[in-house]
Amino acid sequence: MVHSYTATLLMATACQAVLELDTPPMGWEDFDSQVSAAYNESFIRGQALAQARQLLPSGYDQFVIGGWSVGGLLSNGSAGIPDPNQTHQWTNLDEYGRPAPDGQRLPSSVVGGGDGDCVCDGRNCTVPTSSACTDPVCICKAGTRSLRPLAGWLNDNGLRLGLWTWRGVHRAAAVRRLRVKGTPYTIDEIVDRNADGTPCLSGRCAGVR
Repeated sequence: MVHSYTATLLMATACQAVLELDTPPMGWEDFDSQVSAAYNESFIRGQALAQARQLLPSGYDQFVIGGWSVGGLLSNGSAGIPDPNQTHQWTNLDEYGRPAPDGQRLPSSVVGGGDGDCVCDGRNCTVPTSSACTDPVCICKAGTRSLRPLAGWLNDNGLRLGLWTWRGVHRAAAVRRLRVKGTPYTIDEIVDRNADGTPCLSGRCAGVR
């Protein structure tokens, strides 16, 4: 029994060593680059080519983007000119409340009919503290926006696409009672609720149940 225990211990130690020595994910993440309207698909592809040329030989194959579902901050409608007014920014969701790529920032993601596939809130507001003011949304038909073209291009250059996104669901998905795909339920019916039973739509619920 002593020998059997020793063998098991050695095997466990060997497995642990393999896990500890495994190479972690390595790559590049855009961090806050997306706050600028200049952060568009042209920038992304240029950065990816630089990574493939200079960092991929050392194993850095992860290319992670954030802000892919957020419309660029545009000044007077001119792409590439940053606008510090965050009320000119918006988030793209599909009809099931899932984040969808922004077609203006990422033109290759438009796989449907075009801009007519999305209905957007107005980007101007009179109450700056309102969440509807700071984060208006565009609701796009499911299947009309996709990151597959960009992911495929990255794969062709030896890179893998990674995404930064939020936890849970967007507030607007619950407010608009968008449907949970494949179910008879709407998103407001499945989110956390306040003590009085109303959907929790703020950053912190009051007596969550």
